Amino acid sequence: MELEYIGEVGNEGGPAVGMFARGHHDRAAFADEVNSYWGRKPGDKKFITPERVQQCWCRFTPSGVIAWPNKPGRGAIAVTTADF
Repeated sequence: MELEYIGEVGNEGGPAVGMFARGHHDRAAFADEVNSYWGRKPGDKKFITPERVQQCWCRFTPSGVIAWPNKPGRGAIAVTTADF
């Protein structure tokens, strides 16, 4: 899976406030990938557990991201995500 970060002021700038991958992935595998990417260990404040991982659908727009938690909206893609 290819991880992408969610920046405070968009993906082009600002500190990372979360991560996502396109497609619905296993929550535990996604959490492991994010923690490995950042070198986080259990007990770290921003350590991601599978319970913090969400699967949803979203659409990227010039003004931001529109997300739907339960079913896809028009033009949506599936994503797996976690906020820090």
